Amino acid sequence: MKLRKSCIFKNTMFHIPENLSKTSVFFDIETTGLSWRTSHLYMIGCAFYETEKPCPASDDSHDQESDGRWVLQQWFLEKPGEEKELLEMFSSFLHAREWDALVHYNGTTFDIPYLQNKYQFYGISDPLSGIQTGTLKKADNAFPDSFRMSRDLYQEIRPYKKLLGTTSLKQRDLEVCFGLPRDDCFSGGDLIDVYQNYLRTGDETLLDCLWLHNYEDVQNLLPICAGANAYRELFGGKFQIADIALPDRADTISATMDSGNAAPALTVALALPCPLPAPFCVEGDYCTLRAEKNSAVLSIPVYEGELRHYFKDYKNYYYLPDEDMAIHKSVGAFVDPAHRKKATADTCYQRSAGNYLPQMQERFSPLFKINRKDKISWVQTSVISGNTDDAVMKTYLLDFLRAI
Repeated sequence: MKLRKSCIFKNTMFHIPENLSKTSVFFDIETTGLSWRTSHLYMIGCAFYETEKPCPASDDSHDQESDGRWVLQQWFLEKPGEEKELLEMFSSFLHAREWDALVHYNGTTFDIPYLQNKYQFYGISDPLSGIQTGTLKKADNAFPDSFRMSRDLYQEIRPYKKLLGTTSLKQRDLEVCFGLPRDDCFSGGDLIDVYQNYLRTGDETLLDCLWLHNYEDVQNLLPICAGANAYRELFGGKFQIADIALPDRADTISATMDSGNAAPALTVALALPCPLPAPFCVEGDYCTLRAEKNSAVLSIPVYEGELRHYFKDYKNYYYLPDEDMAIHKSVGAFVDPAHRKKATADTCYQRSAGNYLPQMQERFSPLFKINRKDKISWVQTSVISGNTDDAVMKTYLLDFLRAI
């Protein structure tokens, strides 16, 4: 059994990412096959935050925080017969640490069940039993087993695939999207032959390839996790409204549209708490979102035209076909009965020409629609420009982000 331990100093995009939980353990395993029955485990790599302990020698030691550092530890099995010992060492490592989340990439379908089956096969206490998929909300630094979480970064990144512009979400492809370089040129499948050749020859250059592949797999989990956290914070509403621009003069809007230039829009600059892993631009049905690093711009085009305001208490209204509008019965009583009808839910409206912004949920009123049953409603731009409640505005914007 071989053991290697080293500090993680630099991570290309992120230098010790600030939005990572220091009570998380990042891990990846290497095996000689996909089936736990017909293959064996030969390496486990873990990254974790270590406090108040000497760091392995490095020229970059001055870059580390004085009270701790991110460390990457690897266990390598030199003989297939040592698999049980490797599992026991990994179990002892987890039991000795206070951790709240085990972070991996697609480990839900491979790494975790592989290890759990091996623990059961050897009759060893499973350190992964009881972990749950989800996000932990912790109140203190004590983490009982029942609160330990399994965080699958593949599952967390998948909802944002549209933003990445990639057809594949394999870890290597995601690393390319995030701009994470990799010196290792082998796939996990390629390494099976490399490992077998090392067992036969003892060639240290082959062992270096094995170390490097697992090291980079684990190391890159940190910036990937930081990126997943940044996406979740943006689309979860953890942003600040930095600036709002909205054309509020009808003549300005008309001139812009008549000139053939881009239609006017509500433009909102957002300040993000954590840097995004890669710039993106995505168009929704009613908005465009551009984002890079710690900032984003949400643009919502203004609609200029005529919309309808529907009254809910239609039984109290008459519909006037000649004017194509509804009026209250208190006024309609003076209209010739030949020119009025009882209003229905679909005809109980008044038409209004103006400048409007869409809303995904009914946050502002009065509401306007094209047709009564439309899910999207519209609000006059003056209502948005006159809003002084930042919380309401933030909720309005968040509706568009979630729709994207």
